[in-house]
Amino acid sequence: MRPRQIILVVIGVLTSVGLLWLAACFLEWDKVVAALQQTDVFPWVPLAMISYLVGHVIRGVRCRLLVSREATLALPTATNVVVVGYAVNNILPLRLGEFARAGMLAERSGLPFVQSLTVTFLERILDGLVILFLLLVTVIAIPSETLVRSAVVFEETEVRLEDIIRFASAVFFLAALGVFAAAACPGYLLSLASRVTSRLMPRLHDPLVRFCSLVINGVSYLRRPTDVLIIVALSVIVWLFEAGMFVFVLPAFGLSMDPWVAILCMTVTNLCILVPSSPGFVGTFHISCMIALVMVGVSREVGFGYAVIVHLVFFVPITAWGVGALASYGMTLGRTFVWSKEAQRLRLISAQPGIGKGLSHAIVSVRSEEPTHFMMALTEAVIASAPVPTADFDRRAAVRPVAAFVHGQICALPTRLRVMFTVAMWCVRLITRLRFMQGFCALPLEKRRRWVENWAYGRFALGRQLFRGVRSTAILAFYEIPSAQAPVGQEHVDLNTQKEQPAASED
Repeated sequence: MRPRQIILVVIGVLTSVGLLWLAACFLEWDKVVAALQQTDVFPWVPLAMISYLVGHVIRGVRCRLLVSREATLALPTATNVVVVGYAVNNILPLRLGEFARAGMLAERSGLPFVQSLTVTFLERILDGLVILFLLLVTVIAIPSETLVRSAVVFEETEVRLEDIIRFASAVFFLAALGVFAAAACPGYLLSLASRVTSRLMPRLHDPLVRFCSLVINGVSYLRRPTDVLIIVALSVIVWLFEAGMFVFVLPAFGLSMDPWVAILCMTVTNLCILVPSSPGFVGTFHISCMIALVMVGVSREVGFGYAVIVHLVFFVPITAWGVGALASYGMTLGRTFVWSKEAQRLRLISAQPGIGKGLSHAIVSVRSEEPTHFMMALTEAVIASAPVPTADFDRRAAVRPVAAFVHGQICALPTRLRVMFTVAMWCVRLITRLRFMQGFCALPLEKRRRWVENWAYGRFALGRQLFRGVRSTAILAFYEIPSAQAPVGQEHVDLNTQKEQPAASED
């Protein structure tokens, strides 16, 4: 880790240790132990666990929608992506779970890492805004004689609810402004970034503009008001289910099953754990949850015991689920550090030669030999669903130049990679013949297109890695053809409904 990261880890650990030391000094531990011994575990703790887990499934629905414009994720996969992020946050410091989540989302969806990271932080911003909204509603709903907005927790240590709200509002309001700007006026932001970098940092113009474009694509789902309402509604439901976890633990300690008290505990706790702390938010979680209960008249010892049980419900099932998901997808915690380093490299060193030049020049210069019949059939299947500017566009005419470019790029690979690619494609052709009793090139176009997408977006990781590079290269070359480029502001026309032409007949 870098020195700055080490400093943050040390600060987080010291924060947790300091809070736990305060608790050790000023709590009467015999009362804490008595509260824990008198806890009614069944049925309240299992119900709390179920409520928390259902909330993560809804998070998976939200994640799936946020990437739906550019990728297709199954609900179990999207939910596992979310859970892995939470689990890694519980195990590793510096909130590395956000990078693990973004890296896994990039691998599962085929989106660039920057765009996946943008989606991850967009979810965090939405969560923060919903939490603030619920906290403000709760402060209004709880009677003033019940809620003490300024509580003395440890002797003269006073915690003010207004300070928590003020701090969180400043953080999430600024972040929300950035999201709104990226979703509402993406063209203006790209133009501004292009003009500024052209004048101040011309060598960084192309990579920085590309970076801004990926960030804007990450919030693209929020450009329509109806979609925004759906995402906001899902976010509210997510946090109501998480509040359910706090609700169900209340009667386990003999406390009234008051939803407003539970929402107060949930919101205060989640806002306070923004402060750097140890993995799993040990200490910070417990003290902030206890503070919320003290504000409604619960003793510190019962509040701390309540926080211990809620933290176990928060920590154990999701960590176990996340570690299992990591294992099932063949990932390791070490890859999280790789993803975090990739995020650090987003400072984007100088542009490489050739960046920003059209591929139309490269199409005629990479390789002059003709593409194979298999490459023609594969390319035809890839571009079959690519949107085009006009209904009379001849998609068949684009197959040969695009296939030639893809073939040239493959021939330009190092010998080892080229041989591996060739062997892998022969295996795919063999599987195709066994599966359909006919060769890949002989398959009807629509069946061939679905077969390619099954490989590119299926559960087989090597298949995804094999086909997505070919697919991305073909789509990139396709839109470098001038006739395939739509004028600015013109909607694309999907030609899938037109009569499909037969593919090449040779295998």
